[in-house]
Amino acid sequence: MKAIYVICSIALMFVYAGCKQDHAETTPATDSPAPAETVQTAEKQQDSRSVAEGHDYNFLTDKILIFNAVVGASEDEKAPRKNDWIHLMKDGTYMAGRAKDQTHTGQWSYEHNTQTLFLRPDTQNYKMSEWKVMATDKVIVWVGTATYGDNAIQIQLLKSESIPQ
Repeated sequence: MKAIYVICSIALMFVYAGCKQDHAETTPATDSPAPAETVQTAEKQQDSRSVAEGHDYNFLTDKILIFNAVVGASEDEKAPRKNDWIHLMKDGTYMAGRAKDQTHTGQWSYEHNTQTLFLRPDTQNYKMSEWKVMATDKVIVWVGTATYGDNAIQIQLLKSESIPQ
């Protein structure tokens, strides 16, 4: 029984020390910041505004994403995606199409903590979808979630400078 009290006391000391340290880091200094600190602070404020106004996920927005392979979809769903592409823009909108033709537009959002991409088309002809995202420099893989019934589907996308012809 005494062991429980000792363990709880030690845990409380760590929690208290962690809280105390966070408080010290967030307490503003009374001295005026040096010029270099002022510049860094201004840059951080500008970066936070740009993220709030749009998205800052370059791994999704830097190039056009070309559908390369689809796993788990029915044969009817695989064939139409052969030359499909999607271009996610930094302002939270996207354009999608097949070969040189644009088929639709929409909005997208990305939840960083869960690595989940949400696509909401502007037209009723395309359904909303939600995807877990895995990415490298050249390839992105989307794994469907159960939210909109895409949990059996995985899509491999390649990054490209231009849409497929």
